[in-house]
Amino acid sequence: MRARLVLGLLLAFAAGGAIVFFVMRRAEPSATTHQQYYCPMHPDYVSDVQGDCPVCSMRLVPLVGPKGPPSATMEPSGASTMHDGSVHIPAERQQQIGVKLATVERVPVSVTLRLPARVAMDERRIGHVHSRVTGFIEDVFVNFTGASVMMGDPLFTLYSPEMLATQQELITALHSARRLRGGPLASASQDADALAQSARRRLQLWGMSESQIDRVERTGTPIRAVTIVSPVTGVVLEREAFHHGRAVTPDLDLYMIADLSLVWVIAQLDERHVEQVHVGDEVRIELPSGRTLTTPISFISPTIDPATRSASVRMDVANQDFALKEGMLVEVIASEDMGSQLVVPPDAVIDTGDAQRAFVDLGDGYLQPRRIHAGPRVEQGRVVLDGLAEGERVIASAAFLVDAESSIRGALEGMGEPHAHAEAPPR
Repeated sequence: MRARLVLGLLLAFAAGGAIVFFVMRRAEPSATTHQQYYCPMHPDYVSDVQGDCPVCSMRLVPLVGPKGPPSATMEPSGASTMHDGSVHIPAERQQQIGVKLATVERVPVSVTLRLPARVAMDERRIGHVHSRVTGFIEDVFVNFTGASVMMGDPLFTLYSPEMLATQQELITALHSARRLRGGPLASASQDADALAQSARRRLQLWGMSESQIDRVERTGTPIRAVTIVSPVTGVVLEREAFHHGRAVTPDLDLYMIADLSLVWVIAQLDERHVEQVHVGDEVRIELPSGRTLTTPISFISPTIDPATRSASVRMDVANQDFALKEGMLVEVIASEDMGSQLVVPPDAVIDTGDAQRAFVDLGDGYLQPRRIHAGPRVEQGRVVLDGLAEGERVIASAAFLVDAESSIRGALEGMGEPHAHAEAPPR
């Protein structure tokens, strides 16, 4: 019995030793394989055999690392981050995420701005018609808004008791001066002439024309309703003159007449582009019909509208055919020649808000993030003011994906970076 018991223990010990030996062999890293696997939830666990994590049972994923340079930290995305900030992304991975390269070039560039604008009346060419004396309107000759009038065209007739009395005073003074002229009372004749000149002057100030006053002097008959004529040439935009006894006073604006042969085109220029536009620059104006006009900038507002963060830019445009209507919406196209500049594709610039950077191709899949100072967008791409040299190659597309790849190391450092040479614990 004892012999059998000893033999059984030996056999059991031998069997147990084999089992322990088997487990230990499973845990040791393989000397022949180059592929290792790690747990995304527990990056410190690395195994030579694909399977499940012994801690959380999550499926192990491949870890690329043995081929990286000694100064690189290998990452599960296929990228390796260098200690100098450069990132290594194999050519296959670059092709998968759509990376394209472009050369930094120095080319002649120009910036084109398309500005919304509207047509407005020239404030310097607006005329207002008032009665200079209290009275009543009798007949109206221009009786609708939108009517075109020429300077000197009759607008309405005005009956004014004051003007009628002054005309009668003029007639009486002239009659007295003629009677006393050459008589013994020379001073009386001079006084009559002075009264006539005073009456004539009042009629002129009240709006009677020279021809109307001459008619009163010649005929000796006052004009009951004086015709008021247009002082300007233009289009009637507003009127308050109506037929049959409308009482008027000097403060009543009877007509507003605008000369639309020259109009303003007012555009809104964003404050970011104020320095790129100057008075005298030639711009193009596109009408809704497709017609294009060329004219210089005549005025730029010295202030910024706090609501729109823009400045008003004004162009004086000849409008002889009246194709430009007041209130019409048009588009102003301004171009500026910026000379020869370094240019990259617009997508090559990554703007993080507080900094701008681009990824420079170092060759063999190595990409270096470079802090740059980018200028405005132009027709040829994006201007680079500092940080890049002519001839360097940068990522022209999918730069944000490469930026995400390069940020993996920082994320992994926060949760524990997987080490390619860590031994797997027993499963």
